[in-house]
Amino acid sequence: MSRSLSCSCYWGVVLSAQIVFAAIPRIDALGDLPGGQVRSVAYGISGDGRFVIGSSWTTGENNAEAFVWDAGSGMQRLAPGPGGLNSSQAADISADGNTIAGFREVLQNPNQPNGPTATQACLWKVGQGVTPLGSGNGYGGGIRAISDNGAVAVGWAWNFSALNGVRWTSASTSLTVVGGGSLEVNGISGDGSTLIDRSTHPNGEQAVIRRTASLPIALGLGTSGAALSYDGRVAVGSIPDSQGTLAFRWTQETGFVKFGYFYAAASDVSADGNTIVGVDHFSHTGGPDTAFVWTPQGGIQKVSDVLSRAGVDLSHWTILQYATAVSSDGTVIAGYGVNRFGQEEAFRAVIPEPAVAFFSVCALATLKRARETPRL
Repeated sequence: MSRSLSCSCYWGVVLSAQIVFAAIPRIDALGDLPGGQVRSVAYGISGDGRFVIGSSWTTGENNAEAFVWDAGSGMQRLAPGPGGLNSSQAADISADGNTIAGFREVLQNPNQPNGPTATQACLWKVGQGVTPLGSGNGYGGGIRAISDNGAVAVGWAWNFSALNGVRWTSASTSLTVVGGGSLEVNGISGDGSTLIDRSTHPNGEQAVIRRTASLPIALGLGTSGAALSYDGRVAVGSIPDSQGTLAFRWTQETGFVKFGYFYAAASDVSADGNTIVGVDHFSHTGGPDTAFVWTPQGGIQKVSDVLSRAGVDLSHWTILQYATAVSSDGTVIAGYGVNRFGQEEAFRAVIPEPAVAFFSVCALATLKRARETPRL
């Protein structure tokens, strides 16, 4: 009589190994663009986590240029296009990585080469270059967020003396003012149906959720909205609290779930609304800005701690300060921190998900039993 792994057990090990290898924890230091000081920051990530976008300083302390990064090509400059000056920012990217939204610097009057400049909302599209979304007149504008399919973009625009939240769709030729007291739109749901903005309040400012064909939902004085889940049902941001400022997760059914320490702010959320990233001080008395990841199961954790427990080498980094964006499935985080040379640098981190950890433990245990079982 012989003993061996059954087919079902064998395929369980193979499946487990595939899951583990599909999400091996790691961190990539993204470097910077040539020229100027060594400094880069990441602001967005594609749905599958392959592409990271942001800005890198090239010719001066206040002169950053937009970039896109992927593992194969490294950091690539996004050209400002005709009329654009050497200052730009990439703020968000579509799920497939083919459309990038942000702003570029342009002359307010193209006929005055040495005249005043303004920011201009724009899109970068693969194979098409730059698409300006505003004239740059007044004091300019910019895009903060874009829907998963790249067909809806939101942000802000100055009309000389007034700041307005704006929206753009692929069917339109210009930015449309959102209205209703909206000062700037910070986030949009993946399906493009819901916005979260910074709006006026009788005593200051507040976050407001605006859904298609629904009344706006005001979140209250002092709230700041950052991002929405794919269907717009989950909102994240920051809220004043007796302890300071805390990060929040909000749904219409549960209201606010607050978390964090002395100062915390959520910056992005996964498609299902269950993985949130941002920054916190991790101390009730203050401390350095530190990147966090939050899940219902694990609560708030430092991104560096999650990576360290997974065996990732963090010797290149002094501190991971800001987690600014997360992939659709919640396993890849973009942000920036301080490297061991004291320079601000963008990163891309792959973190283990609970299911992966569970399956990997099961796989290793099964393999161990298989090795220890003698063949007769």
